[in-house]
Amino acid sequence: MLRNATKVNNSKHVTDTIDEIGFGAKTVPASAAILKAVEIGKGVASLVEYCFCGCAKLESVTIPATVKRIGGTSTFQDCTSLKSIEFMGDSTWTPAICTFKGLTAITKIDLSPVTSLTALGKDAIRNCPELTELDIRNITEFEGVGTIVNCTALAKITLSQNLTSTAFEKTAFRNIPSLKMINVMNWSGTKDDAITYKTNVISKIKNQSLKATYADITVCFYVGSDTSSEMKALISGL
Repeated sequence: MLRNATKVNNSKHVTDTIDEIGFGAKTVPASAAILKAVEIGKGVASLVEYCFCGCAKLESVTIPATVKRIGGTSTFQDCTSLKSIEFMGDSTWTPAICTFKGLTAITKIDLSPVTSLTALGKDAIRNCPELTELDIRNITEFEGVGTIVNCTALAKITLSQNLTSTAFEKTAFRNIPSLKMINVMNWSGTKDDAITYKTNVISKIKNQSLKATYADITVCFYVGSDTSSEMKALISGL
């Protein structure tokens, strides 16, 4: 557990001899509440539910590829100073519910390294007013009412081309009025498929976003995993 890790200048090094870290409850010990940074050793294989919940001074977390299980419930909830979360590899997640809720300082969340995470639950990304960029390219299903909510500065989202037909049935997106760009990576469909995708996604986002109003939303399709692979011929017709 984090409370047994070594504390150095308001940071903690979680040693390679510890297999699992977290508190498993919403109440955070006083010793953890002052954390500003956490270095997770390569021997740590699991982060439990509520792992960093309520660590209000925590500013950065790097999760190594050796972490193979993450309890998705409220993992980083109310980490109000958190500015950086870096995932170095893939992990198996339990349902992602309230995972990134209340991250009032975060500007970017990149879940692209976490290929096993294919669904987000209720309030997974909520009340993140400074968030401008979100990469959820592996997510194919939004399982709860209000998955991405009240992220009023969110301007760019990277989505999967494999969104299920029910992905938006539970009002996944609410109050994201600054959205201007959607990127779709590893596109393998036709131009007609792209037009259909764009129409469906934009209409559903707009319809679900309460009273938010939108300017034009650009949708870009890429044949590879980065923006250097842009399908210029395809985009020109959209």
